[in-house]
Amino acid sequence: MADPIPGLLTAGDPATGANPAREPLAHQAPEEPRVRGEGSAGRAGLGHLHGPLEIGPVRVRELRAVARLQRRAFSRRLAYGLGALCLLWALPSVTFLVARREGEVVGCGIGDIHVNQGRVINLATDPDARRQGVARALLRALEDAFPAGSVVLVVEEDNAAARALYASSGYAHHRHSRDYYGRGRHGVWMEKVRPSDDPGPKPRPPVVRF
Repeated sequence: MADPIPGLLTAGDPATGANPAREPLAHQAPEEPRVRGEGSAGRAGLGHLHGPLEIGPVRVRELRAVARLQRRAFSRRLAYGLGALCLLWALPSVTFLVARREGEVVGCGIGDIHVNQGRVINLATDPDARRQGVARALLRALEDAFPAGSVVLVVEEDNAAARALYASSGYAHHRHSRDYYGRGRHGVWMEKVRPSDDPGPKPRPPVVRF
């Protein structure tokens, strides 16, 4: 399948730095102290939410909450802006999931299929909801949404927590991308090999001569 999101990220978009049409930008944000004022629309954090975790397709009314989540989870250079999220939501080829607790968005997972391979484009967890299984649940849900076949993603080399999550979920080091996230910030491609539904070429019937 051709790249489904050509030219999605432009120089004016705060999510510049990678184009999901060409390469997956999957990473769980490192454990960093929260920046003052980065709360969800000025509200209290989400640490008080303890209800069951619900995973499902994002609703259009939740896109602003996902944009806030991106700003809280990632640096400005890597966070997807509202425009990019709206485009991803509108594309039928993209799987766009959110994790909810008590109706609040606490995580998101975005992926697609490219050249018969699943790609995890983005995986984000609200800082107040980390270490609660949110990222793992979203990753599993994305994998379940993909047809059979391998799944790939990219994670920042120094993000030990995310790399450990992916390794424990069956992903293995595939290759290295120097300066993928900017100068001196390298990316690690990881792949989860899964069986394919494609049985391969059918054997030719025997030639019968009369």
